[in-house]
Amino acid sequence: MQFTRCTFELAKFSGLDLSEFRFDGSAFVEADLAHCNLTEASFLDCNLSDVRWEDAHFSDTDLRGANLSGLDPRRIDLRGAVITPDQARQLAEALGLTVIDELDG
Repeated sequence: MQFTRCTFELAKFSGLDLSEFRFDGSAFVEADLAHCNLTEASFLDCNLSDVRWEDAHFSDTDLRGANLSGLDPRRIDLRGAVITPDQARQLAEALGLTVIDELDG
């Protein structure tokens, strides 16, 4: 199933099997994706700000370029998600880590 540049803001998907779905370029602001199977789903360049992710299953789930603001990596198990280096930096900083590109002297 493929949806491109759709609006799913405030949508309730909780508990659904969304494996292999493509939602590229879509908006999910404050949507509920808790308990979803997101295996091989694609959220390329989506607005995923303030989404509920509790107990979602990520396996080769493509989140590259997505806005992940509001996602607390201390509470959500993102194992299996595919992200960019910039997103990894944002998540590391949300964990309280200081990310430095190069070693000093």
